[in-house]
Amino acid sequence: MKDNNRLLSEHLRDKSSKFQRLKTPLSKKLHYFITVIVFLAVNLVILATIFLQIQDPSSTSGTIAGLMPQNTSQIVYYNLAWGVVVSCLASMGIFFISRKMTSSLGNLSRVAGRINKGDFGAHAEVSTEDEIGVLTKTINEMSTQLHDLKRDKEEYTKQFAAAVRDRTKGLKQMHDRLETILKTSFQGFWRVDNDMITREINPRMAEILGGQVGDFVGKTIMDFVGTPNRTSIHKQIHLGKSLLSTEYEIELARLDGTFIPCLFNATP
Repeated sequence: MKDNNRLLSEHLRDKSSKFQRLKTPLSKKLHYFITVIVFLAVNLVILATIFLQIQDPSSTSGTIAGLMPQNTSQIVYYNLAWGVVVSCLASMGIFFISRKMTSSLGNLSRVAGRINKGDFGAHAEVSTEDEIGVLTKTINEMSTQLHDLKRDKEEYTKQFAAAVRDRTKGLKQMHDRLETILKTSFQGFWRVDNDMITREINPRMAEILGGQVGDFVGKTIMDFVGTPNRTSIHKQIHLGKSLLSTEYEIELARLDGTFIPCLFNATP
């Protein structure tokens, strides 16, 4: 379960990192680049026209009288004036055209930023059918997949947490029942670890041995087993790990030094 949860998290991070690279303001750069190129191109054409007319003023012949300049100085000023007007109009036209072309990229950049911040429900409007439109559809599909993955991860986390709570609750109830049985049972219970150290003993067992629970916890069980029985109990306890239960009779030492026979049952 942990491995699946980790894979989902890594998949979400990998997908988000792809959108982060789209945050470079490419649309703005492309927008100004196109405007400058067109502006320079228009001015270059105008300068070439002025140069040709200066070299051959007769090229203006045939125009309406009074509307065209007749000398070189007038030709230059006339063309410069028209050049400024045409250049401004062309620049404005290209400005708005390029702005419309690159607005989709700006929208994609904003949507990618939202997705990178975890808003997997963000989608960009598909306004064209060109390469940018295809890219927009792809990003929208990836955003939908990320949203579904996030939803599945949250649902999985809720189910896993609920399963853990139920299991923990069940174990606690079982522990409480066993503890109640141990404390109220007329039989003695003695729990030791692999090193034969006493970890738990119920009040009845402590009473049988003539003491309190605190007199036995933390001590090895061998301190309370008669010498003839130590080898046998050591063997039986370790043998009990591979069996459901073993039962045999031994003598246990009470705190007052006397020995009491007990029917001993070792359960792994």
